[in-house]
Amino acid sequence: MIRNITGILCALASAALGIYSLMAFMNKGPILTNAVLWLSQAEREKVDKKAEYRLAAVIFGGLSLSMAFETIYIFTYAAWALWLMWICLLFDLVYAMADAVRKLTKR
Repeated sequence: MIRNITGILCALASAALGIYSLMAFMNKGPILTNAVLWLSQAEREKVDKKAEYRLAAVIFGGLSLSMAFETIYIFTYAAWALWLMWICLLFDLVYAMADAVRKLTKR
């Protein structure tokens, strides 16, 4: 019973993250990145919004895939789904770090 509830919650989280990722790919909706959330209003206007939307879309898309593979793992106990989940999370980590380095060297 608990496993089914957890699987359903993971599936809902995956769907929500996927929807936000698609909206970010279309440059619509809020930008949920630290570069935008922690800046003042004047500094937000100077930020390259396309780059921030792209970052949010890729990161949240990876998280969506990760949650989808976690859902598959919860319902089937398939080891390949767990491996793919960790690969998606590792990709997100590497992509976020590479983006941060790119932004720091750009200044």
